[in-house]
Amino acid sequence: MTKETQQRNSNVISMNNKLNQKKPSTPVFKSHSLMTKLILVGVIAISGSMIVGIGNQFSQASQLDQKIEQAKAEKEVAEKQKESLTQQVELLQSDEYIAKLARSEYYLSKTGEIIFSTPNDTAEHKAQQAKEEVEQGETVVKVTTQNR
Repeated sequence: MTKETQQRNSNVISMNNKLNQKKPSTPVFKSHSLMTKLILVGVIAISGSMIVGIGNQFSQASQLDQKIEQAKAEKEVAEKQKESLTQQVELLQSDEYIAKLARSEYYLSKTGEIIFSTPNDTAEHKAQQAKEEVEQGETVVKVTTQNR
């Protein structure tokens, strides 16, 4: 039995020696290098797509800001037009303004009047003058009357 025990003991010792021997250990990062690389590539891809998405959002925000500014400018123009048209409506409700406008634009005259046209007698200029006169309450006759 001693031979058997000695043999077993030698087997156990040799197994212990094998276990105690330092195995050439591979670093953890090398053993998992494929998995690590895949995770790294995934993180880079996700980060890249997020950066592109944020860039697109900034671009869209910039475009919307430009559209808002353009809409504000158009609104101002429309409000000015509305104000101008409101003033014209108010003036057109005045009989005095209508009479002056008819006389200046269409050369309508009262009985016995002669209308002379001057070079700066454009319709727009005449309408503006008539408007100013009505607003100031002036009664300036720009035509000459001739009695027969």
